[in-house]
Amino acid sequence: MRILGIIFYTVIILAISRIIPHPPNFTPVLAIAVTLPMITNNKFIGTAIPLFAIFLSDILIGFYSYMIWIYLSFIVISLSSYLLLRRFNLLNVTAMSLASCLVFFVVTNFGFWTTGYYGYTFNGLITAYIMAIPFATNTILSTLLYSLLIYFMLKSKERIPAKFQRIFN
Repeated sequence: MRILGIIFYTVIILAISRIIPHPPNFTPVLAIAVTLPMITNNKFIGTAIPLFAIFLSDILIGFYSYMIWIYLSFIVISLSSYLLLRRFNLLNVTAMSLASCLVFFVVTNFGFWTTGYYGYTFNGLITAYIMAIPFATNTILSTLLYSLLIYFMLKSKERIPAKFQRIFN
C-alpha cells in the first residue's frame, strides 16, 4: 500500500510541475523517466509514472496534435534507461540524461514538424529543429539538474547511519 502512495504522489507532483508557471521545458518529468527505471529496476513503473503524469497534466493543459510523439519519446527514453543502464551510478545518470534530451529533441520536434506548421519539406523539418533549440537548452538544464539531484539525494541516503534509516523508511 505504501508503494501505491509513493507512486500516486510522484505522479501528482510531476503533473503539477508541468502546470505551474515555469520556464518552457524546465520540469523534472524527463529526469524521472531517466532515473526511475534504474532506481526501481522495473520497466513498467519506470515508464508508467512519467506517462501518467504527462497525461494527467495534458488533461488540464489541453491535448495537442503531436502529443503521441511526446509520449513515444518518453517510452523510448524510459525503456532505454531500463535496458541499457542497470547500474545507478553518476556516469550512467549523466550520460542517459544527456542522451534522453537528444532523443526527446529529435522525436518531439519531428512530431511537431508532422503538424505542417513549417511545411512538409526538408527545409520545414530543419526549421522545426532550429526553432526548437532554445527549448532544448531548458530541457538539458532541467534534466541534468533534476537527475543529478535525484542521484545525490539517493546516494546521500546510503551514507546515513543505520539507526537513523528508519526516519526515511
